[in-house]
Amino acid sequence: MTPYGKRGLLVRLVYLALAFLWWHATGGGRRDRGRIVTLCYHDVRDDQVGRFEWQMKHVARRAVALGDLHAPPLGDRAGVCITFDDALDGVPRNALPVLAALGIPATVFAVTECAGRAPDWPMAPHHPDLAARTLSREAWSQIDDPPRVRVESHSATHADLSRVNEAQLREELTRSKAELQRRLGRSVTALALPYGACDERVIAAARAAGYRLVFSLRPALHDPSTSNGGESTAIGRFRVSPNMWRLEFRLTADGAYGWLCEWRRAIRQARDLILGDDDPGPAPGLAPGPAPGPTPGPTPAAEAA
Repeated sequence: MTPYGKRGLLVRLVYLALAFLWWHATGGGRRDRGRIVTLCYHDVRDDQVGRFEWQMKHVARRAVALGDLHAPPLGDRAGVCITFDDALDGVPRNALPVLAALGIPATVFAVTECAGRAPDWPMAPHHPDLAARTLSREAWSQIDDPPRVRVESHSATHADLSRVNEAQLREELTRSKAELQRRLGRSVTALALPYGACDERVIAAARAAGYRLVFSLRPALHDPSTSNGGESTAIGRFRVSPNMWRLEFRLTADGAYGWLCEWRRAIRQARDLILGDDDPGPAPGLAPGPAPGPTPGPTPAAEAA
């Protein structure tokens, strides 16, 4: 399953056409120089290594480490930051050797209460990650080697943090952080939100818990020159898979699927104008709730992120 193929071939082709038009309108991605595209992978299976290696060779010269998100990258196109959600066992086996050979840094986000076993959060039937296993707690320490590879937080239980109460929210954030810091022997300062679900309450709680960088799944580029390194907003990410079409991946890495974020913003603005809604909606950089129009994935209950 690929991120843009979940609604069928026709929608996938429409997404691709719009991304190509966006890419052309932004000068082949050159207008996004100084910004960063953060890619969100999950697993890399044994039969996907060749595809993943091709993808990484395509972005190797633009690779950006987690610790460098505060500075605009050099080059004539956007920088690319590689992340993996859920800390699945295919990552150290299949992805990290490829990244090491190419000198590409990466961040792995671990669910601390689900270690060394099958993921236990809701997933759609036939989801490819149902057959995967999460890394053990010992494996976190084995792969953690900043700045080359960082292990950071994906919450304690992979709960939708926008739907839990205040006490549960604090527990999800602080328990995960404390467990990782105890295992890794260093500060843990980055959080990838399960399902990308967040609002101002979640962002505030994450800051209070000591997370400096918070990542959503909002399909938006990160601009270090205007966002203060992500201190006040959630950094958007683009879902990707080794099984994507090569053209889809190239356009995603160039920020061309950023049209999705602009589309959602336009739909919300039109809706508010028509309905006379005075609510300004989520602050910039936050992951909004479902909006009319195309979206690259199903609801949180149906998909692990």
